[in-house]
Amino acid sequence: ASMGDWDVRLYSILPNGTRELMSDWEPVDGSGIARFDLGVGSLTNQAIRLYAEARVRSPVPEYESIRSSPSPLIISILNGDPLLGHVQALRVIGPAPLRSTFYAMTDSRLEARDLGGVRWEMSVDEGATWQTIDNTGKMPQRLTKVFEKGRYLLRAEMTNRNSGAKSLTPEIEVIAFLIPQARIKGPANVFINDTGNFTLTNVDGTALDTTNLVIEWSEDRGKTWAAGSETYQLTRDKSVRVYLQARLKYADSPD
Repeated sequence: ASMGDWDVRLYSILPNGTRELMSDWEPVDGSGIARFDLGVGSLTNQAIRLYAEARVRSPVPEYESIRSSPSPLIISILNGDPLLGHVQALRVIGPAPLRSTFYAMTDSRLEARDLGGVRWEMSVDEGATWQTIDNTGKMPQRLTKVFEKGRYLLRAEMTNRNSGAKSLTPEIEVIAFLIPQARIKGPANVFINDTGNFTLTNVDGTALDTTNLVIEWSEDRGKTWAAGSETYQLTRDKSVRVYLQARLKYADSPD
């Protein structure tokens, strides 16, 4: 080259004003280009200010000429990896119809800025098949949905806005169950050594369908429970106040 042979290296200026070398000296080719491979993995989601520093290859050992670029090249290092995340829910189990809100969140708070589109998926067959949920909300990372009785799996597909890389969150289980409604029908008072007969009925007093029902009774304000049926008998050999309660659930509902 008419201006001699040169080597170039890169450095950055840290926020505290100190200088950090980013490369070794590399030769400038005949086209005036020097190439560098920079390790910037530790600088993800940061902006670095790169300066170039050039020195001439002098045939005279006593002569040295080093020149620096007057202004930096500012580079933002973006994260392009698939995002690790999870689904956070306000409620995943409750009576049907169950209304719940879910959030797709990155495991790393620093990666939250890299989150782009979110697509929600649901399975009703324990993960054998998945269907996309139509999310009409303004925030794609938030989903509000009403679930009828059943067990569901839910997950979110997250897209890295920088690279388009996609990743799936671990699935969470949603359980919506029915609560049977009933009341206890029977006498308010029972004579000593007599037997009081009590029956569970529908709230309107009609016969209760006990198919697939788990029924328990308590005589001590719910401290202890005993399995039973829709009928219950109570007898005492002395005067005592008994607090009779019953609870029931469908056999396929969670405890």
